[in-house]
Amino acid sequence: MGIEVSVRQPYLLEGACMRDYQLEGFEWLKLLYLNGVNGILADEMGLGKTIQAISLVCFMIENKLPGPYLIVAPLSTLANWVNEFATFCPRVGI
Repeated sequence: MGIEVSVRQPYLLEGACMRDYQLEGFEWLKLLYLNGVNGILADEMGLGKTIQAISLVCFMIENKLPGPYLIVAPLSTLANWVNEFATFCPRVGI
């Protein structure tokens, strides 16, 4: 018996099964974007903010929303961001 991936999760997101609170965070980010409002996702460390942000990028690409997309993060986390994109959305081609 495998783990079911939620239909709320972007189809470009691969190799991950987002938890309910991550899906809620992703949907909140989506709602902010669609309403032209800014916000900051500020969960505790280790709860999956990176995958929620990557999910938003996947959603935007899936819906042909114009890029480019900017992620602002410390330089020391750049390799992690590249690895996470390569792991969870290889079809995006970052």
